[in-house]
Amino acid sequence: MDKQKKKIIKFSIKLLILTICFIVLTFYCYKVYLFNAEKTEFADTDIVEKNILSNLTKNRISVKINPLTDFNYKSKSEIYAVREKFVQQSIFKNKNYKPNEEVFGDMATGMPWVSIMYQNYETDRKHPHFGLSEESRFINNPSGLVMLNMDADILVNEKIVSAANVSATTTKDIKNSMLLLPESITYIKNKNTVLIKYSINTFFYSLKDTVKNNRQYYKVFCLDCLNARDFGYNWIFAYDSKNISFNENSVKDKAVELKNKIALVKYENEEYGVNNSIMNSKELFFGIISLPASINLKLWKNKPNDVYTDKASINVELLLLE
Repeated sequence: MDKQKKKIIKFSIKLLILTICFIVLTFYCYKVYLFNAEKTEFADTDIVEKNILSNLTKNRISVKINPLTDFNYKSKSEIYAVREKFVQQSIFKNKNYKPNEEVFGDMATGMPWVSIMYQNYETDRKHPHFGLSEESRFINNPSGLVMLNMDADILVNEKIVSAANVSATTTKDIKNSMLLLPESITYIKNKNTVLIKYSINTFFYSLKDTVKNNRQYYKVFCLDCLNARDFGYNWIFAYDSKNISFNENSVKDKAVELKNKIALVKYENEEYGVNNSIMNSKELFFGIISLPASINLKLWKNKPNDVYTDKASINVELLLLE
């Protein structure tokens, strides 16, 4: 019996050791499985995240905001060359692009251009062309199909505001927000939308109350559509807006035909005139009620039958931020 007991005990010990080894091995294999599964999951997550980022990058095209330049006394061919260069760097890059003659054809070659300083900041208004050219804001930034502008003549003639309110003496001292240059321009492919963001300087924002108190129908800001018309977008409609006040019978009520073009305009103290933009009437003017504000626009190449149901050729969203 003693020998038999010893055999049983030995067998039991061996069986216990084998059982423990099996348990340890099983636990180890399970941990290895979990590690590999987790690693695969992370790898899949990384791939998904990379794909999302890649798609976001491919879906959004951002372009550089180009500064103002001096167009004074340049020939028409020189201005056309500038325009063509910037178009090739824009959202609308096209090797066959040529400036639209309906927009640029009336430009006077070798003549001065109205300056941004004259439009926005000069009190004596004696030097229309001294400094950087106002229209270079738009010509140098073709991706901005619809950009922000304002009626400087209204401000000065009505004595609503003068350069005394601005401490800057040259364009070098003035930030983009004071030049009404966008902060960013992005094309969102899947929405066929050009998103244009502006930072509205407090100087301009403060005009809303002054304008309202002086002459109600004067809206200081306007939609400048020089670029849109150059690319063949001839009709515009504001289907939505926030914190914006339009004139009656304006772009928020109907499709408006665009008529922007560059032409020689007569200015006091300029014997032969200066090149400047001729724009639409009050249909494209608006006031800012408060910030942030936004305007959502549809653009068409041909006149739409129904502004609400007709699909736009392209969309533009203007974001006006502090």
